[in-house]
Amino acid sequence: MFFLDKIMKYGVLIFVFLIPWQARIILSEGSINGGYWEYGTTSLYATEIILLFLMLCVVFLSVVRVKKAKFCFSDIHFFSPKFLFLVLIAWAGASVFWSYDKIVALKKLIVLIEAVFVFVVASSGLISKKSLAAAFLLSSTAQAILAMVQFFSQEIYSSTLLGISSQDPADLGVSVVETALRRWLRAYGSFPHPNILAGWIVMGLAFLVNDLRRKSKTLADIARYPILVILVSGLILTFSRSAWFGFLLFLIVCFFLMAKNGSFFQMAKTAFVVLITFFVFFTIFKEPIDARLLSEGRLESKSNFDRILSVSEACEIFKLNPFLGVGIGNYGLAVHNYIDNSREAWSYQPVHNTFLLFLAELGSIGTVIFAFLVLVLAKKSDWRFFIFMIIPVIVISFFDHYFWSLYPGTMMLCAYSGILLRPSEG
Repeated sequence: MFFLDKIMKYGVLIFVFLIPWQARIILSEGSINGGYWEYGTTSLYATEIILLFLMLCVVFLSVVRVKKAKFCFSDIHFFSPKFLFLVLIAWAGASVFWSYDKIVALKKLIVLIEAVFVFVVASSGLISKKSLAAAFLLSSTAQAILAMVQFFSQEIYSSTLLGISSQDPADLGVSVVETALRRWLRAYGSFPHPNILAGWIVMGLAFLVNDLRRKSKTLADIARYPILVILVSGLILTFSRSAWFGFLLFLIVCFFLMAKNGSFFQMAKTAFVVLITFFVFFTIFKEPIDARLLSEGRLESKSNFDRILSVSEACEIFKLNPFLGVGIGNYGLAVHNYIDNSREAWSYQPVHNTFLLFLAELGSIGTVIFAFLVLVLAKKSDWRFFIFMIIPVIVISFFDHYFWSLYPGTMMLCAYSGILLRPSEG
């Protein structure tokens, strides 16, 4: 059993590190109006195979060792996160019956079950918070380095093995910052969109900044500052405004909390490194950064208009079934069926607000279950730590949807929140 324990521990760490790995087999393509629709596509990700193996290990250990296990998944009661996750899964499963496309809903339900498993393992005590946070940090640092390579070369080459699609700023549909002089390619990392990369880097930054409150004593501790520069650089090059704002707000709150606890000098050094890094990039790339910050240009105006329109549509979808929702994973289909069925397939994207998307798909009942779950998580953990560490996620959720709509986003959210549940572990 000791050997299997080791496999479980290292398997979980490898999975967390590889969450950005987007290699997948497409089992069936989603389609709307004869065009490819990503949110209805059924895929098997390489990391899902790792998850399946870990699930089988847990089942085997639970059957063989039962209560003698070193970690336990049986502490389920009404006020436990695990129980509430089961209720959430049950409600999401029920929504399959009234969803427009039951296959799409089942696919999304499977992803939710996998994500809950990730959360339970991350919060179970099987692996220390320090080890899991280190996996996050190493992975986000690697992604930030890849982001810099992509941005400075202004081209992304495809790789089937890594799950990376080629991206050229001259092509339509590629995420760019458009200025009067040129189109600047935003960094993707190995993710399908720059905003998801930004969310991953921000999570790594949150763990690093929290760790930087300690005084540097060794060479390894001092190396945290170069890593900070790398992560901030990668974050800047995603040009994700929601992630920028989320990290800025996190940094401000963190500054005051740590200053109050006697870590003012440490936090001041951290803030200084962040500001200097941003100043250097702003000086060199003032035009594209200005375009994003000031929402200047044709693409920025179109993006803002589309986001406002999507919020209006989400409110209309919610009114269709305010209590039950339209079914898990079925938001785009609801827009097609009830609002506008004449668009191209790619335009049927989820509303850029995770909370509204959740409300539209699982209704008021599902949202109440989720809200209660969050409150229980905050109460179970060190609530101050939980609140300031979850700030970037909350901010991003108001402006994007990938924490709920896409497999990698849901995995990163549950892994991150699972770690936050055990803030006192070393």
